[in-house]
Amino acid sequence: MSLFDKVIIVDWSGGNDRGASPKKDAIWACVAGESPVYLRNRTLAEDWIGTQIAACQGRVLIGFDFPFGYPDGFAEAVTGQADPLALWAWFEARVEDSPKANNRFDLAGELNRHFAGVGPFWGNALVRNCGFATQGPLAIWPRDARKARRRGASQGGVCLLADVWGWLCGGADDDGTACAGAIARAV
Repeated sequence: MSLFDKVIIVDWSGGNDRGASPKKDAIWACVAGESPVYLRNRTLAEDWIGTQIAACQGRVLIGFDFPFGYPDGFAEAVTGQADPLALWAWFEARVEDSPKANNRFDLAGELNRHFAGVGPFWGNALVRNCGFATQGPLAIWPRDARKARRRGASQGGVCLLADVWGWLCGGADDDGTACAGAIARAV
């Protein structure tokens, strides 16, 4: 007997609409025991998830591949309140998101202005300046964090540099602002 009547796993993406043909680095979802589903944009994904929840008369567990929170002190630095839900409301008020466009890079620049120095978000994939580091604060995070992650794992230890993914805004592992947009949709 399971605690849940339906289990859904979602591989989220902060990128724009990926087109009708299934692609990697897009949104994929799966109900346990069923085939994965390609969802070409966040609006369709949100609708699909809502339909899955509505179709289940019992308990649903949904797992996403992004964090729902940030380190201690982050919410207070941004909103003036230590309450993480205040940060969620802050995201909801500022995130602009449609299938073809979003403001996640501008949002990262705005968030960085709440912190001393260069701020935590890095990896601007846009041509224009959004107010944050393109390559990141290299003294703290390496240019190729994937190598650092593998190196840490291969040495039998925990690679603390893996924490860099929560702040990355551009590329295949860009959790930094993808989670802000996802949190705004969840509020």
